[in-house]
Amino acid sequence: MPHRSTNPEVVCQDLIDVVLRVWSKRLKNSARLRGVGFAVSGLINTRGVIRKAPTLGWHDVDLKNELLLKLPLPAFAENDANAAALAELSFGGRVGYSDLCVLLLDFGVGAGIISERKLFRGYMGLAGEIGHLCLEPAKRHPDEEIGFLESRVGRNNLLAVYRQAGGKEKDLAGFLEDLKGNGSTARKAVETWAEWLALTISNLADIANPKLVVLAGPLSELYPFVEKRVRERLGERRFPTVEELEVEVSTFGRDSAALGGAALVSNGLFSVPDSSFLGDLA
Repeated sequence: MPHRSTNPEVVCQDLIDVVLRVWSKRLKNSARLRGVGFAVSGLINTRGVIRKAPTLGWHDVDLKNELLLKLPLPAFAENDANAAALAELSFGGRVGYSDLCVLLLDFGVGAGIISERKLFRGYMGLAGEIGHLCLEPAKRHPDEEIGFLESRVGRNNLLAVYRQAGGKEKDLAGFLEDLKGNGSTARKAVETWAEWLALTISNLADIANPKLVVLAGPLSELYPFVEKRVRERLGERRFPTVEELEVEVSTFGRDSAALGGAALVSNGLFSVPDSSFLGDLA
């Protein structure tokens, strides 16, 4: 559903109303609903506080506490890229992968990093903000709303490059149609985008050294058009971190982060945190 407003109180109330409506009408107040997971496009710390969400204009919003106060259910909140990574690990058939990354591509660019089958959050829970890597010192900004790398790989720049070259379509759906129709302007724009995507994947490989990078989010639909070029660029590096790297598109489409919300609940309520506890019982 579209936001009525980006005001945090309004958005939180809308989220609560949706949950309660689904629970009462579709699930008939079933006791099987054990919790709710929320995936947020923004920097969210380990306490569930959204430190910064540029797409919403939020700063230091205590989303998790707000939801816990008003929902009669356990509530979990996580960054959308982290949630998408949990979805791949929990539901994505990635059996045998202990180290993988999800690269969530939309207006922003974020990475969910799974290391040894655990989500890597970092000290404050803010790890994975690869879109804010700055590769040009002159482009640094003291208060970043849009990171340097995501300003090159994100949706807005892709469409801007396309329109500056004469492209007629105004949104991503139209751009995709132009691309599928072999439009030369769309093709040139996506080839430029592919160079930045390859650089992003390469940097992610150097930082996290995953076996697999899964592309998710709306812009992942572009990958089949540029896969050959991206693989060529990664192969040209001749560097150990990308030698055996696999790159795939998520099978979850635009639902990656939402499924990650479900994984948050499942993992939070039902998973064994660390199997070493069995040794303490002996």
